[in-house]
Order: sequence, then C-alpha cells, then structure tokens
Amino acid sequence: MMFGIMNIKKSHASFVDEVIKIQSESRDLNWQESIEHILQFLIRWLVFHIIGDDKKMSVAVKALESSDSLEMAKVNAVDTLQGINGLVADTVLKMYFEVSTQSIELVREKHRRFVAEKELRCLNKKLQELAITDELSGLYNRRYFNIMTPDILSKAQAGNQTVSFVSIDLDYFKQLNDELGHLKGDEAITKVGALLSSQFNGVDEIAFRMGGEEFLIVLVGSEHHRCVRRAEKFRESIATLSIQCDRHEQRHFLTSSIGVYSQQSEANVDIRYFLDKVDKCLYKAKLTGRNKVVAECL
Repeated sequence: MMFGIMNIKKSHASFVDEVIKIQSESRDLNWQESIEHILQFLIRWLVFHIIGDDKKMSVAVKALESSDSLEMAKVNAVDTLQGINGLVADTVLKMYFEVSTQSIELVREKHRRFVAEKELRCLNKKLQELAITDELSGLYNRRYFNIMTPDILSKAQAGNQTVSFVSIDLDYFKQLNDELGHLKGDEAITKVGALLSSQFNGVDEIAFRMGGEEFLIVLVGSEHHRCVRRAEKFRESIATLSIQCDRHEQRHFLTSSIGVYSQQSEANVDIRYFLDKVDKCLYKAKLTGRNKVVAECL
C-alpha cells in the first residue's frame, strides 16, 4: 500500500474532472436530476476521501513517529487500517446512504412544492378569470363591472376626464330564442362578444356583458362625438351578423339599439347615475324604432 502526497494530489485533481464530467452528462437531464447526481458524487467523494487517502496518510505518519523505520511504519499502518477500515467503512457507508437519501429527498420535496405552488398559482389565476368573465361572450361580467367601475370613475375625476357609457341591447332577442332556440341565442351572444372585443380594446375602454342580451362599454377620456361615431359603427357591424336557422334555409340578421351618455366625472356622480342616464338613451332608441343610436352629453 502506498502512502504519499502524490496520491492525495491525484485524488484532488480528479475531483474537478469528475465534476466536469457530471456537468456534461447532465445536459439532457432536468435540474432536479442534475442536482441529485451532483449531491451523490459530492457526498461519496468526501466520505471515501476522508477514510481513504487522508486517513491512510494520517495513520502512516503516526506509525512512522513511533517506529524505527519507514517499512515498520507501513506495516503498522496497514495493520491499523485493516482493523478499523471495516468498522469505519460500514458506519460511514450507512451514514452516506442516509445523508444522501435525505438530501435527495429534500431536493425532490422542494421541487414538488415548487411545482405544486406553480400549479396552485395558475389555478387561482384561472379561477379569478372565471369569476369575472362571462363564458359566452368572453367579456367581463357584471360582477367585475361593479368592482372596477367605482375606481374608474374615481381616477377619471382626479384626472378631470370625461367618462362615457355605451349601452347596447340586441333587438328582438327573446324572439330569436323562442323561434330558433337558446343555442342560437348563445351563438348570437358569442358573435357580438367577439365583435365588441375587436372594436373596443383600448387601454381606457372596457366592455362588459351585463346580462341576457345587454352589453355595456365604459370609455374614459374619449370625446363624446367620437364615442357616438364608434357606437354607430358598431351598430352597423352588428347588422352584418346573422344566425342560420337549421329548420329553414333562412338567416336571422341581428340588429341593436344603443344608448350613449358622456359626462365629466364628478364627486357626486356614481355608477347608478351613469347607468340611469345611459338607460334612458337606450330606451329612447328602442321606443323610436330600434336599430339606432341615441346619445346625450352633459
């Protein structure tokens, strides 16, 4: 058996090569498996280095100090190592497997928690979106309107901005449901929702489905005449939409009545005030023939 500085240097030098080798072999593995490989190598290397070359050197030096010759020191060192190696090796190996297993399990547990937390965040985000989104139209629902609009009005007031409500009601929607069925009614809602999303998607404009065939758009900082012009364009776009009747070779073309109300946001003006004003415009559009836009500005 050889005892010497060269063996220890060689062992230390091989450490870096082994790490580089593990790094190269781990390129196709995920980060968890890579860490497990590195942990296993580090623990194994430290354990066998301590009870290997370092221990051999230590025993040899002590044997040399108490012996008359180098040869006798080697013999004494071998005898000593043979007596303790079995016990130490068994003990350390058990410790190694326990520590490495626990370390790897900790890494796996951390990874499982990371994945679980990520999935939980995604699930919470989806639940939040479902809670504020109308399924058929893909627009925000009335619940989100009630949550967001007070803050919108408050910010508009602070910025001295005009707020416009555009209320849209599909004409003869009940008749469409009764004659063609509710699935066709759902189809109409979906088409109108997609059209709203494509035409009103600016930073300071939000579209909602308020319920049934009623939709609402809240715009901030837009001039009244521009809102009216866009409402008229949207009315014309809706008039191009149609629903195919399965029983007959006919199509039901959609029309809409639209009310527009604009006013600078003030401290004493709330959601109910704007809704009341825009509803009056909408009802006037319905009472005077439907398929038209009625607007008012204060």
